[in-house]
Amino acid sequence: MRQGQDGWDATMSGMVSRGMAISDADYETVLSYLSKAFPAARPKPLNINTASAIDLSTALSLFQSQAVAIVAYREKNGKFRTLEELKKVPGLDFAKIEAKKDRIEF
Repeated sequence: MRQGQDGWDATMSGMVSRGMAISDADYETVLSYLSKAFPAARPKPLNINTASAIDLSTALSLFQSQAVAIVAYREKNGKFRTLEELKKVPGLDFAKIEAKKDRIEF
């Protein structure tokens, strides 16, 4: 299993609530180890030119209407070549796109 530090903390807290005995110092040591040795998997990049509206909405935290607008714009105007071109999509919250730009590929 791979998780971020918050996920490992929740997993370990659950174990403690079910009876696992561990000192605070050992808890922190194990939490640090698990977080570094088994980090959360990086999400795969999303191709903005082939992704469906539902995939865009989910991966980029967009409203469904914004995701549909991206697909409609793409179908009418052709593939996006740069992130800046997404600014032309009517009704799109570009700040959300920019915040997740590391998840987008062309």
